[in-house]
Amino acid sequence: MKRINYGEIHDMLSNQMHEIYKMESNKEDFKAEIERAKAMEGLASQVINLGKLQLQGAKFLGSDDNIEKLYIDQK
Repeated sequence: MKRINYGEIHDMLSNQMHEIYKMESNKEDFKAEIERAKAMEGLASQVINLGKLQLQGAKFLGSDDNIEKLYIDQK
C-alpha cells in the first residue's frame, strides 16, 4: 500500500484543477472530469477532517509523542 501525505493530496487537487482548466474536449468529457473532481474534493475534505480530529486528539493528550505522521493508505 502506498501512503499519501497532505502535500500529495494538494498536488493531486492542483493537477485536477489544471486538467479542468485546459480541457478542450467535448461536453461529455468535461462533465465526466467535473464529476471526478467533485469526488476527489469530497475525499480530500474527509482526509482533512480526519487530520483535524487527530490533531485535536493529540492536543488533548498533551504530548508530541502521541502524534503520528498523518497519512492515508492507498491500494
